[in-house]
Amino acid sequence: MYSYGQHVKTVMDMTPSTNGTMMSRSWRTLTISAPLKLWLLTATEILRLTSEDEVSVEDYAKALSSRVELRDSVVKAWQYLDRELVLTLASDMPTEYGSLLYKGNMPNADASSVDILRRAGALIFGKTTTTEFAIVNSGPDNTNPHDSKRTPGGSSAGSAAAVTDFQVPLSCGTQTGGSVIRPALYMDTYVLALELDTFGYFARSVEDLKLITDVFKITTDESIKNIPLREAKVGYLKTPIWLSADPGTIAVMEKAAKILLSYGVTVEEKMIDVIMKVEAHASFLNEYLMDTTKTKLNLKIHGLVEKASDISHDDNRRAYDSCVTLRPLLDQIAAKYSVLIMSSAVDEAPLGLEDMGAADSNFVWTAAHMPVIQIPAFAGPNGMPVGLSLVARRYCDQDFLNIAQILGGPLMSKRGWQSASRHAG
Repeated sequence: MYSYGQHVKTVMDMTPSTNGTMMSRSWRTLTISAPLKLWLLTATEILRLTSEDEVSVEDYAKALSSRVELRDSVVKAWQYLDRELVLTLASDMPTEYGSLLYKGNMPNADASSVDILRRAGALIFGKTTTTEFAIVNSGPDNTNPHDSKRTPGGSSAGSAAAVTDFQVPLSCGTQTGGSVIRPALYMDTYVLALELDTFGYFARSVEDLKLITDVFKITTDESIKNIPLREAKVGYLKTPIWLSADPGTIAVMEKAAKILLSYGVTVEEKMIDVIMKVEAHASFLNEYLMDTTKTKLNLKIHGLVEKASDISHDDNRRAYDSCVTLRPLLDQIAAKYSVLIMSSAVDEAPLGLEDMGAADSNFVWTAAHMPVIQIPAFAGPNGMPVGLSLVARRYCDQDFLNIAQILGGPLMSKRGWQSASRHAG
């Protein structure tokens, strides 16, 4: 395993103060002794070390490769990974959309998000697995690193698994309903999801989420607020999906509210799918026509295309209009609080790999274009991670990340889940 010698490292300490009134945000000095497994470090930590020439990029890449080699037969997070090409910054990777129709397909250019990351100096490690066209609710082969018999979650599961299992510190995914939130919950990692059918990114700390947000030059109109905990105000949401939540998820939500209240946070309880079918017809009609034998395209996608005609144009208009109406109403609710908080899913990662769980808890927020951060915090009755979703009003992502870091301190300090001890050895 690649490691570096003993030296002193300065890191940000984000722990609650003893009286619970504020978050301590002081710099502290930490002595790290060799050998250290480099793949355990967050992106922010390794960036500091490489910039100070304490660790070479090559040694770090080799350390990650060794971690992948150790765990890939179990986790299976990678669709394409050529360890020999990682350091060459090669961009000629196949893009297959998780579909046999595009087996071996080589794109002419990187996605703009990948290009931006390259220009910022990111090392693009490979491509992780996804479900077919990121819409089918089963497959691919990758598993949950904490229990290979349980689902890893939605279509961006490969990206979440790679971060959770310490194979890379950061990864990207996309979300229509809950395709980044649910994998982050089921596999115990952080994620920031921005809006419907858009980009999201996984990390093992809020600080790392901030790092990528800065790279994409996402700004806020207002100055970032560093508020004491006792000035934070949280809306504790019970949506209609709450009725479907299992006892373990309800217990976790209640525990989170009690923890925040114990630190002086104000917590107030609030009560508060047509579009996807029509969009699927427009998005996949070409692939539907390509698959003349109905052997290469998942039959669920065939069904989405064929059944879209069952929905009238009036129904479709009403569905879109309801989203447009919903956005300012939810913004008004969110503006009254530092954040809204709710369950990320109705349960822990279910047993089995065929069904990746439901996005019911997530879709309303992504349709409303509201940013969501999944905080890994607690353990469910089966010993699997159960996280929380923080939601904020639109276009305040940087301030949202700061508030998430402040509130995440007490939640993480009381967490009942310790993932690093399971598979980091």
